[in-house]
Amino acid sequence: MQKAFAIIKGGSQYDTLRVFSDCLKEEFEKLGHRVLVFDLLAGAEAMNDVLHQCIGLKIDALISFNAVGIDCKAGDLMIAELLDTKFYAYLVDHPMHHSSRLTRMSRDLRVITMDYEHNAYINRYLKHIDEAYMIPLGAMRAQNVKPYAKRNIDVMFSGTYTPPEMIAERINQNDSSIKMVAWGVINKMLSDSKLNEENALKGYLKENGLAEMLDAVPDFMENLLDIDFYVRALRRHRVIEYLTEHDIKVDVYGNGWENFKCQKRRNLIHHPAVSYTESLEIMADSKIVLNVMPEFKRGSHDRVVCAMANEAVSVTDRSSWLDASFKEDEEVIFYDIDNLAALTDKIRYILDNSDTAECIAMKGCERVENEHMWEHRAKELLSVME
Repeated sequence: MQKAFAIIKGGSQYDTLRVFSDCLKEEFEKLGHRVLVFDLLAGAEAMNDVLHQCIGLKIDALISFNAVGIDCKAGDLMIAELLDTKFYAYLVDHPMHHSSRLTRMSRDLRVITMDYEHNAYINRYLKHIDEAYMIPLGAMRAQNVKPYAKRNIDVMFSGTYTPPEMIAERINQNDSSIKMVAWGVINKMLSDSKLNEENALKGYLKENGLAEMLDAVPDFMENLLDIDFYVRALRRHRVIEYLTEHDIKVDVYGNGWENFKCQKRRNLIHHPAVSYTESLEIMADSKIVLNVMPEFKRGSHDRVVCAMANEAVSVTDRSSWLDASFKEDEEVIFYDIDNLAALTDKIRYILDNSDTAECIAMKGCERVENEHMWEHRAKELLSVME
């Protein structure tokens, strides 16, 4: 039976959220459903035109990546209220990054997450949210996928670079007690790569006789997002620094890399930032696509599956979801964030053994095309919306 959906489409860095919105629209339409799009960048007249198209339609769900536009109003009513439908916030980050948006809607709110730990966080602390489901992002394929042997880029990395010391300065601007807890949490996360921020904070509080503060965990996390940013930035820096200092050339795409400092900067090949769709074309010309996971311990980042979909060897640190979803050394290459020497050896082996590398790339591509494209994610989303 045909359904009707509405998508709120906003702006985002590298156009990522706009691309995801387009992918979901395309796949829903392929399945025979109608999709209307509220484009926040198109202006008020275009938004009103879409509202008029909704008149007389039963809108089965309103969807937005990162809850962008959740509080957009027509008159005194938010769009979801006006359409009398459920709102699905598809979050590509930890929910703590979007808590202010998520609290603007008190009912008929569902959340899609990238990580099972994010679901648990929502269930513990965001009681007004009706349901949380884990559905990682789907993969996209480039227009021009090159044969493995003809690829020009050895190791590609995409993402923004922020110097860790810049984030450390912001953390140190807090009062002494908050600063002490923040660095305690950071040190726990860095000493145990299996800990995310929430679990590290809980452990720190218990170890230091501060268990009475456990109820304040979400407030602390939401007001000190720089803990997450710092650990992510430091790990990204350490990985790229180690590879370049051991004479592995890395092509980086994204904002901020002009600020990256290392001893052998000649091995860092800095390119201007590119759009999300342009990054796919670069993946399709790369032998290896390197991923440094955000603090997703039971989920995934779309770089991992997009690399596979574009027939590159996907090299990433682990998560329990990735472990369960892909065969190590057959479809994906895993590395330990605390053993970068082994990562260097693995990358050298891949670059020196093109037949083995191509076999891994093709098997990874086959798995993703069968299970992890946007068409699969659209079907999963439809199943939870029924």
